[in-house]
Amino acid sequence: MKTLKIIIENDSNRRIELFHNENDSKLNQYVDYEFQVEDNFKPFDHTYKINGKYYSPCRLDLKQYILAVEEFEIKGSKEDETFKNVLTCPICGYIYHDCWEFSRDFADDLECPMCKSILEYEREYEVAYTTKVKKITEPYRLEVQNADF
Repeated sequence: MKTLKIIIENDSNRRIELFHNENDSKLNQYVDYEFQVEDNFKPFDHTYKINGKYYSPCRLDLKQYILAVEEFEIKGSKEDETFKNVLTCPICGYIYHDCWEFSRDFADDLECPMCKSILEYEREYEVAYTTKVKKITEPYRLEVQNADF
């Protein structure tokens, strides 16, 4: 067993910036919670529910085993679907802004980076054509001579 220390990151503080300073021992003063976890525990494989709120991991200090997390809201349920022009997680609302880079219409399971829900997606296409005149062709004129009709 080892101790995982949690720092909750939010808009009112920028404690996570301390992670940029490798030699900064002040990080411990910002620890909000401590939990006992198994030695093989992988902090980024999970989301966390602490005091009724949901959190997603965003940064880890391996030396001190301190994990910074950010809060997210549950916006949907397992039965929910979203139909938008960008890929959006129906559970937490995470938006995949670069979904146009996904190469296949049907992907293997997709894990939401925020809430860790397993998603499947389908890409739908709508085709529209725009037409404009580049050049009008003049008809070939035939003149009828000696017509008896």
